[in-house]
Amino acid sequence: MNVLVLTDLFPDPRRPRHGLFVQRFLQALEDTAGWKPKLLVPRPVPFPVLGMLGAPPLDSGLLPPPRLKIDGRWVEYPRYPHLRGVGVPLQAFWVARAAWRTYREYCSKERYKAVFGIYLYPYGVAAARLAGRLGLPLILSGRGTDVLVLAKKPFLSGQVRKALRKASFLHAVSQELAREMEEVGELPGGTVTVVENGVDPKLFKPGLGTGYRKKWGIPGSATLVLNVGRLDPVKGQDLLVEALSLLDKTFHLVIVGEGPYREHLESLAEKKGLADRVHLVGPLSPRELSLCYRDADIFALPSRREGCPNALLEALASGVPCVARAVGAVPSILEEGRLGTLVTEDGPEALAAALARTMGKVFPLHESGDFGRKRSWETMAGRFAHRAERALGWR
Repeated sequence: MNVLVLTDLFPDPRRPRHGLFVQRFLQALEDTAGWKPKLLVPRPVPFPVLGMLGAPPLDSGLLPPPRLKIDGRWVEYPRYPHLRGVGVPLQAFWVARAAWRTYREYCSKERYKAVFGIYLYPYGVAAARLAGRLGLPLILSGRGTDVLVLAKKPFLSGQVRKALRKASFLHAVSQELAREMEEVGELPGGTVTVVENGVDPKLFKPGLGTGYRKKWGIPGSATLVLNVGRLDPVKGQDLLVEALSLLDKTFHLVIVGEGPYREHLESLAEKKGLADRVHLVGPLSPRELSLCYRDADIFALPSRREGCPNALLEALASGVPCVARAVGAVPSILEEGRLGTLVTEDGPEALAAALARTMGKVFPLHESGDFGRKRSWETMAGRFAHRAERALGWR
């Protein structure tokens, strides 16, 4: 069945790692349930008039072509005018307008069963406009910051509330996000269905070390703590650096990822005298990352806010003992501490204690690879499709 999907969370040649988890989810939906997603991935372009007034424009050099064939399927990249910050309240309007133009030009010959907006603002709100125009049912998915931050902003909450009330099926990747969506939409409890993200068990699985430790100059006797994620204050890597300063010198920290917080983290490591024990190695491909997990002694997720963290799922599927703050879907994923160490207190001291406590712990479910098999993308996509189709009256 053909479904129009509106989202920005999808990779392209200029952003090859952006939204990989959504790409994997949509592929699993097609493989397990026969859904055929038609991707509309709107991208902002500089707004020339407002730009001339001195506001910083977006970098149009990062735009992919208007159409691109990815894995044998055409993906459309509608352009819409946007000015960072100032243009946010109007962003959904412009996204919907661009999506409608692209639909008429490239998509209108096909029949669609629904419009699926992934990430509530602006794409979910724009999807609601498109669904209304086409007379199709609406599916909306809340992922994290869209629910916890954007949906609560004064100029956006009303738009999100309207979209939530128009949806025939609402989905969130954690129970916390489901409650927040119901609160924003002023909806009864239980309206939003929770299905967490999945993991690829063929790629992320237990195995022997692969030499990354040596590549990074970390002694074989050291305790390697691994963190994977965008370098951003919300991801809490600063807490991890602070925690490292409270542990003995055998602990080394490897942070995989890139982002605006890199300079701050480097400066903090230098200040704490940890420059030789904190290794910021930049982004890795999924294949490289799968090998990297196998060299880790502990995976740490100190995030201040999360939806359903893919890196935690990957680490667990790879057999790595995990320490994570109890935010978003983390308590559910770790089964309230049965599958890893939950950190419920703030501050680096609690994190350091949890890391020390977890060193040497064995989690048989991780080592067997059963975690990844039970939470494969195909399993989670099948669960999502079953519940969505039932809600939409397709079965």
